[in-house]
Amino acid sequence: MPIRRYLKPGAAFTPETLETMGQAFRGAVDALNLGDDEMRREAVAEFVIQLARWHGNLDAVDLRDRTIAALRNLKPSTNGKPNADRT
Repeated sequence: MPIRRYLKPGAAFTPETLETMGQAFRGAVDALNLGDDEMRREAVAEFVIQLARWHGNLDAVDLRDRTIAALRNLKPSTNGKPNADRT
């Protein structure tokens, strides 16, 4: 699934940045074994998008690795929103 699906209206990225973000998103989803868990996939996409916005010069591997490091304990919560286990 393309990361474009998760972009907010008005978000502007170059085609190259979108490709980089998409590679990082797919890699992180695979590494985190998220499968079809849409809530967790959305959390990963939002994290990748924010990293790309804050650090526009990161490559796909850096984006993926930073996302995995930050969200490796991401678990579904009981209130229907993803929750990172901080223990």
